[in-house]
Amino acid sequence: MRASPLLMLVLVAGCKLPSSKAQLGPFNADRYEFAAPDGGKQYCFVFGVETNEPARLCGDGGPTPDHNGVLFEAVAPLPGNEFVEKVGAPLPPGYYLLKLIGTERVDAWSLGTLGMKEWIAGKRLLTVDTDAQHTTRVRVIDPASRADRTFEVKTTTSEFLPVRAPEDAALLLVQKNGGEELLLLEHPVDNPILTVSSVSEGKTPGNRKLYAAGSIDRLHNGVFQPPTGFFGHITWNGTKPLYDGAPLGPFEESRL
Repeated sequence: MRASPLLMLVLVAGCKLPSSKAQLGPFNADRYEFAAPDGGKQYCFVFGVETNEPARLCGDGGPTPDHNGVLFEAVAPLPGNEFVEKVGAPLPPGYYLLKLIGTERVDAWSLGTLGMKEWIAGKRLLTVDTDAQHTTRVRVIDPASRADRTFEVKTTTSEFLPVRAPEDAALLLVQKNGGEELLLLEHPVDNPILTVSSVSEGKTPGNRKLYAAGSIDRLHNGVFQPPTGFFGHITWNGTKPLYDGAPLGPFEESRL
């Protein structure tokens, strides 16, 4: 017995996952919603729906500061998520920068796993990650030109706290646990240069003052963790940082 055309239509429609339209940056994407085991929700998206090379991603993201692209954090589909079966396999987990090619096509640039992220002057994405061998990678990423300038520094820490110079002319990264290691990124938009300094060496008045700020904590607790008020003591002379008015440094190129 053959199924009626109406029944066939119902069966085909029943196989299709319901979706809604979502606006992310310049993209009008198809969004699929799934229940998560913890009671929350997981979303999967299809960008460039009308093209022959759509980008499928599960996770979430937001527009870049200029709204010309999207920074997306992709995750693996949860168990029971029918996206793979009925829509297609998404891109692997990690961060992606998405931008339009023409009016419909999408460029999905994989950035890998990212730790600390900061937008600089609304034009560059700064990321800082440290691996198990204590190599810290500072990346200055240009979404527009797909340029990725990476610096590698040998450190003893895995986390840094950023201090910005006026108009993002420079960025000082201060060791979160210890406050001793400093990474200075100058001219991050036009010509990024990364140099390093250790305040425990006490080569300048600024370094000695900064190191002394944590001496009591080091004496009693073993580790100095710079409090919020600590960063108010850091000011700038152009791209050069000062602590309580005294120059920090010297900052030197790192050699692994």
